[in-house]
Amino acid sequence: MNVTSLLMKELNLTALKLSSNQLKNLQDLEEILEPCKEHWEEWIKSPDCLISQREALIIELYREYGNLRLVGEKLPEKISAERVRQLLGRTSRKLKRSKYKFDDWVETGR
Repeated sequence: MNVTSLLMKELNLTALKLSSNQLKNLQDLEEILEPCKEHWEEWIKSPDCLISQREALIIELYREYGNLRLVGEKLPEKISAERVRQLLGRTSRKLKRSKYKFDDWVETGR
C-alpha cells in the first residue's frame, strides 16, 4: 500500500476520489490537528478553545468528505466552497496559534 492509500484509509476516505491538492490540504489539516486528536471532543467544548462549534463542524466535515463543495452543502446555512476554504484557512491558523493554550489546558488537567 502506498502512502496516499494509507492516509486515505486512516481518514476513512477510501470511497472518495481526491485530487492531489485535496489530499495535501487534508494532510496539512491532520498535521495541525495531531496534537489535540486525543482530546478533540473535550477541547472543542472547552472555553479555552479558540475555535467555535461551527468551525469545529467545518473541520470535521472536511476530514470526512475532503471536498470543499460537499462541506458547504452539508452545513445548515449552505455556504460556497470558496467560503469553506476561507474558513478552514482561518480556523487552521487559529489552531496553530492556540497550541500553547491546548498544551496548558492538558497540563492543568482540563
